[in-house]
Amino acid sequence: MEQLGYKYWQRGLTEDNIFSSGRSFTFRTILTRNGSKVTGVIFGPCQGLTLRDVRAVFGLSMVSIIHAPPQEIVVTGLTSFTSQQNLASMIAFVMNVSGQPMALYWAEGVVFLADFVEPEALPDEYVKGKIYASNVSHAPMAKYNNLIRVGNMEVPVIDVSSNIALRDLAQWIRENHQSASEKS
Repeated sequence: MEQLGYKYWQRGLTEDNIFSSGRSFTFRTILTRNGSKVTGVIFGPCQGLTLRDVRAVFGLSMVSIIHAPPQEIVVTGLTSFTSQQNLASMIAFVMNVSGQPMALYWAEGVVFLADFVEPEALPDEYVKGKIYASNVSHAPMAKYNNLIRVGNMEVPVIDVSSNIALRDLAQWIRENHQSASEKS
C-alpha cells in the first residue's frame, strides 16, 4: 500500500486531487514543493482526509500572505511646524474640540501626522500601490519621546520606524522639507 501512495505522488497526485481520486491508501514520501524538501507521512486510508489535514502534514499554509507596501505616496498638502511643541499644540486643540483621541507618528527624526485618503475613495489608485495624503503636518524631533505635554494634555507619539512606508515618508520630509530655521 505504501508503494502505491509513492507512485501516486510520483505521477503528480497533488493535495488538491487526492480527494477526488477515489483511492484509499497509505503513503510515506518525500516530495519537493517550490524547491524545498518536505517530509510527509499519512497513516491510514486517505478517504475522509481534508485538504487541511494534508496541508498540516506537509507544513503547507492555508493562507497565502503577501506584504505589499505602497509603491508611491502622493502628498497633496504639507504643513511645516518649527517645533514639536507647536505641532502638538495644534493636535491638542483638535483633540479638545473634537473629543477624539489622536496620536502623532515619529520616525527618522521627524514627528508628523498624515491624513491619508481612504482606499475606498480612490480604489484604482490603491490597487496600483499609490496612496494619497491630503495633508502631512510635521516638525523636527531628533530623539523619540512617547508623548508631548501641552498644558494639562499629553499628545501620544507612536514610533513607526518599523513601518516601511511611514519611515520612508518621514525620511522624505526630513531630507526635502525642513523648516528654514533647521536649514541654517
